[in-house]
Amino acid sequence: MALLLLKRLRSVQLSRRILDQRAKGMEKPLKEELLDTKALGVASAVESGLGYLSAAGTHLNSRVLSLYYALLQFTIAEQVASLKSDADLREVQSKTMHGHGMYNFTLEPGEFPDNFAVALGNTGHFASYLKFLGIKTSEFALPRNPKGVLDVESETANRAIRLVDLFRRIPELRPIIEEHVGSPPLSFHVGFDSQNMVEASAARRRDSKSLPLETESKPGCIIALHSTTEADLDYVKGLDMGLLQDITIATDSSDSTQTHLRGRVAVASSQWHDALPTYKSGACGTSYVVPVFGIHDPYIMHVMLLYGLSILVRYLPDRWREVASGEYDHIRSLIEFYLDVVENVVVLQAVERISGQRVHISQAGSLFGPV
Repeated sequence: MALLLLKRLRSVQLSRRILDQRAKGMEKPLKEELLDTKALGVASAVESGLGYLSAAGTHLNSRVLSLYYALLQFTIAEQVASLKSDADLREVQSKTMHGHGMYNFTLEPGEFPDNFAVALGNTGHFASYLKFLGIKTSEFALPRNPKGVLDVESETANRAIRLVDLFRRIPELRPIIEEHVGSPPLSFHVGFDSQNMVEASAARRRDSKSLPLETESKPGCIIALHSTTEADLDYVKGLDMGLLQDITIATDSSDSTQTHLRGRVAVASSQWHDALPTYKSGACGTSYVVPVFGIHDPYIMHVMLLYGLSILVRYLPDRWREVASGEYDHIRSLIEFYLDVVENVVVLQAVERISGQRVHISQAGSLFGPV
């Protein structure tokens, strides 16, 4: 279904109608000529991306490369489809002339695959894409390609992200990630914690002057964090949890033998999930992803991850052979699982980002299916 929805965007006329829908209500409408140019650009980029998808086949090499280049084209289409700027396809794709905007290298000492890492550059397509999304990269982007091997303790290495750690951040991989890489996931299934009601009750009693001040509750909303592994408070406290602060451990109310983590987020609105950048797809529940360079969006992480995998396929055939049919065949299994996620989940997200429309797909006859 996601592919069918995407295919309609290769029509210039349908792309123009979607842009017209997005333009409704704008204080300063774009010129008709620019909308025509943008519609042609969106259709062209989507057509190119669909070409890569159709060439993916079943071979692991071709799937990795095709899905990476398809997603690259979809990020171009997303930028062209935006009405926040006058940028057309020619302007957006000109950034690719300066490269992909990402680098790769090996961290030493270390062993593959843990020491294979990628970093962001300050020029090229990906840098342009992050700027389009409003993400400032000056604090973590590298001014030039470091190339080769880097000391794991170097300043440059601190601006890198290991490929394994990108896998660990993909919420759809949470149930299977630890058995493949030996490390816990870097995403959590999150929800409203019942402790909020306890604190709210305590606050009401305090307001009636029947509760001592020393039990005063802290500001913010408490979020329950569930993982597929046993809660490790010290480990999680060592992570950059972004907006989630005051991480503690708690016993589940329904099972005293089980524990989960709690974090607190400042809430300015009435809904906690408006304050916390959460993620949900048809293959995972509401999740909080440990940020990388302050970025929470898994879609961006997919681009980085597929870039790294494409480097292994294109330029490191010795390592890739060990993954495909050698010592690291467990990583092959992880990659195959991950590519299925890209094909079934990320492609749908590309449709939403290009069209600016929320898409809901449910199985016929299911609870959420059409009656």
